[in-house]
Amino acid sequence: MPAEVDEYGFLRRPSQPQQGKQAKDRAARQQARAAAQRRAWERFLAVHPVLIKSAELKALVRKGIPADLRGKVWRLLVRVDQLRAMEAGDYYERLVQRGLSDANPFAKQIEKDLLRTFPDNLVFRDAQGEGIASLRRVLAAYSVRNPKVGYCQSLNFIAALLLLFAEEVDAFWLLAFLIERVLCISENAVGGSMKGRRHSQDPPCPYRAFRFSSYSSVPARQIYIRTHVRL
Repeated sequence: MPAEVDEYGFLRRPSQPQQGKQAKDRAARQQARAAAQRRAWERFLAVHPVLIKSAELKALVRKGIPADLRGKVWRLLVRVDQLRAMEAGDYYERLVQRGLSDANPFAKQIEKDLLRTFPDNLVFRDAQGEGIASLRRVLAAYSVRNPKVGYCQSLNFIAALLLLFAEEVDAFWLLAFLIERVLCISENAVGGSMKGRRHSQDPPCPYRAFRFSSYSSVPARQIYIRTHVRL
């Protein structure tokens, strides 16, 4: 049976082809819900170009964000433009340059993990492809921005997931927001009680809550991607 590709670019082999009236009815209901969900988001974004916490926004997010709007909505929720404005215009490019140099103590482990990241996704299957190149740059840049975190196992999956929905620079800032604003782990963070999974020879990785057991305890590709984007 030829492999199929889902809406996120993951290869899959359905165990049982869906046939019959029940399957068709179920698919029709899912499509109708998705269409209604999209219309609701489009109406909301047309009226609210800046996203501010509200009951309506909370309800929309809980019902789910359409895949092709997810990068835009995440960008607005995190206020990526404001984060970028806090640094010089070429800030990301300078971090990438430093991160890819031999002087970066995390560079070797990042390189080892690149092709272990969603190997069944079309974006990250090719070692010479742009998906792997973008992932390398995002991880390298962040390891320089925040040496307290540097690079840890499973960070590659999170960065890759962001890259499925956002442009490279936006994915970098989304990752920074998750670590520094949600988990409050930054270069200026106080305390060293945070622990994460790492190779014994790697530099310390002081994660406190950033364990993401669904990534570190089982292969992330085995968990359906819709679960990932809700973590």
